[in-house]
Amino acid sequence: MEEVKDWFRRPKAGQLDMLQREVKALEASLLVKDPKLHHHLIGLGIEFPLFARRWLQLWLTREFELPEAIVLWDSILASGVRLPWLRYLCLGMLSLQRDALLASSSQGVLNLLLHYPSTEPRFLVRVADQLRSGSIFDNCVVDKKLPSIK
Repeated sequence: MEEVKDWFRRPKAGQLDMLQREVKALEASLLVKDPKLHHHLIGLGIEFPLFARRWLQLWLTREFELPEAIVLWDSILASGVRLPWLRYLCLGMLSLQRDALLASSSQGVLNLLLHYPSTEPRFLVRVADQLRSGSIFDNCVVDKKLPSIK
């Protein structure tokens, strides 16, 4: 949890705070993993802080019910690399809604990102794991029938 306390410290003059850096890192990660989706969001004028600050700062507790959030927190804490793993969960959320995001106007995108649809948390963890391992985003398509991880 040491790295998270930096989110609540005042940054030095001219520097981004920890949360701002993580939002930028999420945006940069999406640009690498799915440039088409990134360009679509930017083209619509969607600014990443609008949704990503809440996702990252609250560890997805606004997007998931508490029992589901606890499953995600467990994966974050067990990962050993908490902030990068949280970023992969966020990328997984974007990838699972990729088709809907690409088909939506700016208002539809914001509505989807700020009112994220119900998602099975263990499935999201599997998607995040595949994103981390690089086995997803071949042609930027998420296989909706991922194999179960035992």
